[in-house]
Amino acid sequence: MSGAIRFCDRCQLVKPDRCHHCSVCDKCILKMDHHCPWVNNCVGFSNYKFFMLFLAYSLLYCIFITATDLQYFIKFWTVSKIFSW
Repeated sequence: MSGAIRFCDRCQLVKPDRCHHCSVCDKCILKMDHHCPWVNNCVGFSNYKFFMLFLAYSLLYCIFITATDLQYFIKFWTVSKIFSW
């Protein structure tokens, strides 16, 4: 880091430190983490908190669905074992 001003070759804009150009979005993202295909967006400085919340809520939703459906799967397995030949 020499302190020189950097330019993005594709955007033709000033490129701050820790900024990367996304080839999928075709724009520069500050503190870019990755391009997420699930939300079709780059995860960076402006939306990292919301992406982590999305992951946490997705995990909670999966746990909720598993917990609520577990009783039906157990009932199905026990009934099918009784009637199996």
